[in-house]
Amino acid sequence: MRHLVSMALMIFLSMGSSRAAEADRQILICVASNASPSIHSAAEALSHDADQVPLLRAMRRTQGAGAASVMDSATVLPRDGDHKAFHRAAFNHLILIGLPQDPLLAKCWGYMTRIDAKMKRVDMEGYGALAGDLGWVECDRNPFLHSQAIDTTAFDTMVIKLSGTSEAGVLAAIAAFRHGMANGLTVSGALGRPEKSLLDLDPLPDPPPAQPERLGVGEYAGWTQCSANEYRAFIDAAGVEPAKLWRLKWLMPKSWDAMGARSWLAGMHRMSFGSAANIAEFADAATAMRVAEAIGKNGKPYKIGSLSGSELAAPSDETLAAGEGSPVRVIAKGRYLIMSTLDATGTAQLVSAIP
Repeated sequence: MRHLVSMALMIFLSMGSSRAAEADRQILICVASNASPSIHSAAEALSHDADQVPLLRAMRRTQGAGAASVMDSATVLPRDGDHKAFHRAAFNHLILIGLPQDPLLAKCWGYMTRIDAKMKRVDMEGYGALAGDLGWVECDRNPFLHSQAIDTTAFDTMVIKLSGTSEAGVLAAIAAFRHGMANGLTVSGALGRPEKSLLDLDPLPDPPPAQPERLGVGEYAGWTQCSANEYRAFIDAAGVEPAKLWRLKWLMPKSWDAMGARSWLAGMHRMSFGSAANIAEFADAATAMRVAEAIGKNGKPYKIGSLSGSELAAPSDETLAAGEGSPVRVIAKGRYLIMSTLDATGTAQLVSAIP
């Protein structure tokens, strides 16, 4: 009997926490107390300018995200047995700013990138080994929410990591994020190559050729700097690599008010392809058209005004059944190739915005 009462109390408390969190979902900008004054100033400026930052503005407009505020990362880092702190970390969006040794940032680091601040070195799949004052921007699901401590929830939260090999690198990451980068590397000063590999790629500093703030009901959330393995995939499909490659993302209203494959696709992980568009730049219009035809050869005809392309069935796997996702629309415009999972109207608006 005591066990049943205990279980009922836990369920009641967790439901109450979930309801409060669903109403709150603030944006917590987390910085260590021993970070430099420049990093603290940049974090404060980011909180004041949240509605000018593409991703934060889109989150507030479409996902019900609340105000942005700066907090000491040591306060946000949950301690064993502190359920209130754990819920705060899990049920809010986190922006983690600082060098890799920040304990909260280290707890959420992930597996895509290794940064050695002492050696000023980055090792990352698709970029290789890089050295210098480098900044790193990465978006992913909140690992506290997606942990064994949380059985279920009706919504998703995000973690945004702004780090680097040095103070200059961290500041460069913050600046890139403010200008729309959601995933990628940025360089402050000279770039070194301590080692070479088969998939080396220098960070692309150029923003996409077009970044419409609104496409239908979608709000522009930023762009991902694609890695070398994605460039190489074009060789398999059409025999040629693009000169530049970007993935742009738009957020649809309340698309994070769910869990599972759909919310992941709608999220900001670098590989999440829902409501997104890849824009590849080639040497000339003839090459872009040839690649579009090769990629879309098994699709059905698709047109935007005088431009002809293809529509491919949505990808599916064990988590996303056939027909659940959005079709991929492939079309060339000048030297650019667009591959879009936006709806027909959004795709047409994007294509019209590209020069």
